[in-house]
Amino acid sequence: MRRKQLLSVWIGWAVAFFALSAQAGLLGEYFSYSPAGVPSNPFTGGNFRGSRYDSTINFDWATGIPGIAGIGDNNYAIRWRGQVYLPAAGTWRFYTQSDDGVRL
Repeated sequence: MRRKQLLSVWIGWAVAFFALSAQAGLLGEYFSYSPAGVPSNPFTGGNFRGSRYDSTINFDWATGIPGIAGIGDNNYAIRWRGQVYLPAAGTWRFYTQSDDGVRL
């Protein structure tokens, strides 16, 4: 898999990612797991449900679902891959909000 070079631009509260190649965004890999609990590594091949390029990472799935077959409204994990290039020097802040767990 080739890495994508990305340019980051602030749009309101969201950060939009634009690739400098044919695919725009970060590659989101979507995984599901059992309601019994989060496994120690939810990112295993048996749990993989699909992938797509997400050009903006600013989702609110409190009342919806990600739109990937096999992913419901709970018990899933997403791993985004790619590179973020900032257009200017300075302090940049990335943050998350979650009702379960998250790593950034």
